[in-house]
Amino acid sequence: MTRYTALVAGLGLAVGVSALARDAHAGDVDVALDFTYASAHYWRGGQAPAGTNGFVQPTLDVSHPVGDGSLGLNVWYMAGPKDEAKDNSEIDYTVSGSYPLGDVAVSAGVIDYVFPVGPAFRAPNDQDEQGHILEAYAGADVGALIDPDLGLAVNAYMNLDGDEDDSLYIQTAVSYPLGHLTLGLTLGVAGESPSYYGVDSTALVDVSPNVAFDIPLGDEASAAAAFTIAINPETDAILPFFTIGTTYNWNP
Repeated sequence: MTRYTALVAGLGLAVGVSALARDAHAGDVDVALDFTYASAHYWRGGQAPAGTNGFVQPTLDVSHPVGDGSLGLNVWYMAGPKDEAKDNSEIDYTVSGSYPLGDVAVSAGVIDYVFPVGPAFRAPNDQDEQGHILEAYAGADVGALIDPDLGLAVNAYMNLDGDEDDSLYIQTAVSYPLGHLTLGLTLGVAGESPSYYGVDSTALVDVSPNVAFDIPLGDEASAAAAFTIAINPETDAILPFFTIGTTYNWNP
């Protein structure tokens, strides 16, 4: 699949979800706006070249119920400090669907990661153009089988385009709320990918315990602060960082 085809496919799916939301009756569409400041950007065992100089990360999330499940569109943007070598910005488009099977919630989707010239996590391509990495993912949250409040999600991400190694990444995320406090742990395993994850065989590249505290701000808004210690056992890298954000939910 070419980058052009991947982008057209992603835009087509986005238009489809947008049309579904436009034609829905009042109360059928959920919209969430989130604005987060992160002291560092860490993703799957690596961090942006700007290090701990701060990143702004706004998000738009739109979902629409379909039967017992839902379809969703998510747009995530990151802006970090610029220098002559790196832009440190990124925009991701995700189209997804989810469906409950008893106490198990299954989901699947496609993500298009868009990087500027000289992308933060990869070398510039030969044409010195925007870099696209297209992934498909599928997963399930089985936490409710153990405890109604437990989050225990396992997701597998497979590269479709933009990464010559066709990387596979498997992530497990555990979370449990204690009032307004939530404890979490994320584990990430990367498949063989010397150029992307820097491993020659399947390896654990991310161990990230975290704690978050949320503050309700009325019926439609909330604020949250979180602290994470990100650890890559393969490189012995350790990156503590914090995030502060606000979310506004709208149900027209």
